[in-house]
Amino acid sequence: MMNHNLRRRLPVIILIVVISLFGILPFYEMIVMSTHTSERILTKLPLLPGTHGGENLRAVLSAGFARYFFNSFYIAALTSIGGALIVSMAGYAFAKFMFRYKDLLFMAVLGSVMIPPQLSLVGLTIEMKYLGWMNTHLPLIIPPMAYAVGVYFVRSYAQGAIPNSLLESARSDGASESLIYFRIVLPMLKPALLTVVLLLYIWSWNNYIYPLVMVNESRLYTVPLALSTFGGMFRADYGGRMMALVVGTVPTIVLMIIGRKHLIEGLAGTAIKE
Repeated sequence: MMNHNLRRRLPVIILIVVISLFGILPFYEMIVMSTHTSERILTKLPLLPGTHGGENLRAVLSAGFARYFFNSFYIAALTSIGGALIVSMAGYAFAKFMFRYKDLLFMAVLGSVMIPPQLSLVGLTIEMKYLGWMNTHLPLIIPPMAYAVGVYFVRSYAQGAIPNSLLESARSDGASESLIYFRIVLPMLKPALLTVVLLLYIWSWNNYIYPLVMVNESRLYTVPLALSTFGGMFRADYGGRMMALVVGTVPTIVLMIIGRKHLIEGLAGTAIKE
């Protein structure tokens, strides 16, 4: 019986493996090319790692990539953690509180998702200049915390995960709203919040257009912005350019591999509860 089922599923398994290999191959080749010299890359496509990776890495680090990596890391960390906190408050309020214009406000939040960031960039730039935040990292941290998609995730999850009877019981025992939020609501929203943290972190790490407009000094560059300038710095050094791409890409891939279980659980739980 098992062999029969395996034979039936074998074509699907083979197809999935082939598609996965095609998806992994570009990343594998990027890593392999980062360990070779430019001459080797230009003469023949390498399939196995070389011995020039250390020199390419030193060349990338000597160009200040460690600073750019740190900039992206702390910006993405602050954005994802702060955004998760703000999103949890908004999503919990929309799910469990009654107030005037609640549905209208929630529709406005969802409507903001349909506006491309490029359309609001001019207004955001004027606002950041008025606040004196231009050429700082604040425009890359504070505005993205208002993550409308995260509000939808948390609201949908909270509607089914947090019983109203539990909240009423806590209130009847004299618990304050802040105590209920921090001691009861936040732990129960953990799967949804981990999903929000992962999505915000990856979005912030890969964000290119905001740093391009808001940041002018090279010491404030993030990884995506630095990668765009490395094309000129390493115009003839393709091994160095590949190594810069590896350093900028691999952390995101590792984060997705580590957090894929939480991401799938959060998205599936939100879909089921909605």
